Amino acid sequence: MPLISETYRAQQQRLHESKDYGTIGETYGSLIGQIMNKLQVTHLLDYGCGHNLSLMRSLKPDHKFKYQAYDPGVPQYATPPVPAEMVVCLDVLEHIEPDCIDDVLDHLETLTEAVGVFTVC
Repeated sequence: MPLISETYRAQQQRLHESKDYGTIGETYGSLIGQIMNKLQVTHLLDYGCGHNLSLMRSLKPDHKFKYQAYDPGVPQYATPPVPAEMVVCLDVLEHIEPDCIDDVLDHLETLTEAVGVFTVC
């Protein structure tokens, strides 16, 4: 089963054309940065990053880290991700198609090496 249907991918691409869609990351930047600092996370995957990378822009960790952006609804971030020490999935899971949710959760599990932070809005 795919992680997203082509019809829904196209709909998500259209939604991401709005500057107000996919911006929740900045709300969590401080919290995610604190977790990264405490655990000394060096590789972060932002699963469902949105078009403007609002989480990345709001992070202020006290050490270097690799940021990986993934969002199948944003062509430039649709490349399949690789596992990361920490996976963050913010305000994404409630947008997953019901027929795909089990596969997406399995995908998140395979990508999360140590810590996962997931929110459902």
